[in-house]
Amino acid sequence: MPPNFGDHEQKPNDSTSLEMREDSEKRIGRNPHPDFAKVQASRPDWRQEESWHFTKTANPDWKFGHGASDSGKSLEKRHVEIDPYEDGSRATPGKKTGVLAIVEGVRFWAREDALNDDRNLIDPAVLKPMSRLGGIMYGRTTEGCELPRPDYEEKTRSGETEGLIKAKLDGQ
Repeated sequence: MPPNFGDHEQKPNDSTSLEMREDSEKRIGRNPHPDFAKVQASRPDWRQEESWHFTKTANPDWKFGHGASDSGKSLEKRHVEIDPYEDGSRATPGKKTGVLAIVEGVRFWAREDALNDDRNLIDPAVLKPMSRLGGIMYGRTTEGCELPRPDYEEKTRSGETEGLIKAKLDGQ
């Protein structure tokens, strides 16, 4: 049986690197629970029966420039700045504590039973995606909505982008 991924593409585990990452996690201290097992035991059980389904968007009439789709409720809340370099923060100056990676996938694998007939969409009900939300928190995606991608030229002709597009300033 051929391997799922080419052996030449697999990198051997580097135990030194793994140990360094584990030590780094302990130093950063993202786990907010001194007794995680106790906290975990107090939570509801994982719902195996939860299944993927579509919903409407929060505001089907939303347009460009309308902001968050919450009728302005988020603007009623107090917002605070989080500066990782302020005195007393856990950040180490000069040390990377977060990473943004923008990647164009040009070669990847997907379960055959998760693909549509045209092989251009993956069924989330089969994929059952998870996401890292930050720290030790993860999310399970069980519902989604669809927002068609706009035709920029059409939106510009109709005037919907009026006031939203601003010229670049010097140095941008």
